[in-house]
Amino acid sequence: MVEALIGTGLAGAAVALFVHARRERRLAWAAYVFALAGTLFGLTVPLLRGLRGLDIWIHVVMLAGLACGLVLLRAASSRASRQPLEQGR
Repeated sequence: MVEALIGTGLAGAAVALFVHARRERRLAWAAYVFALAGTLFGLTVPLLRGLRGLDIWIHVVMLAGLACGLVLLRAASSRASRQPLEQGR
């Protein structure tokens, strides 16, 4: 359930970033911070309970995916910051 909420937040931020790349960078960064915090929290719960197995690996894979997305977001942000602001937007 929580993963669906995180995915929805990231999808919404991706759409906003695609439509209004320059204006919505803060929203995309906020969504990534939210997703990272939620994933780390989701990882700590089974670790503190001493559980092992699939739940741990799911969160590790999610963290790897978030890392890849963070690299892409960083590249897009640096590329967009070098472009001049268009008139009328």
